[in-house]
Amino acid sequence: MLFAYLLLGAQAATPAVLPAAAPAARADPMVCRYQTATGSIFPGRICKARSQWMSVDRE
Repeated sequence: MLFAYLLLGAQAATPAVLPAAAPAARADPMVCRYQTATGSIFPGRICKARSQWMSVDRE
């Protein structure tokens, strides 16, 4: 009987409506590249939006 009471209490505590999921794809996704800085032998990871990388590539 106690188990049934606890089970009902746990069900009442859970929300009935789940929050909306985040959109699957962004309009401007993040792109990460590895670049080695001058004087370093270890590449660093740099993440920017695709549009930002396009402007960097044009320069």
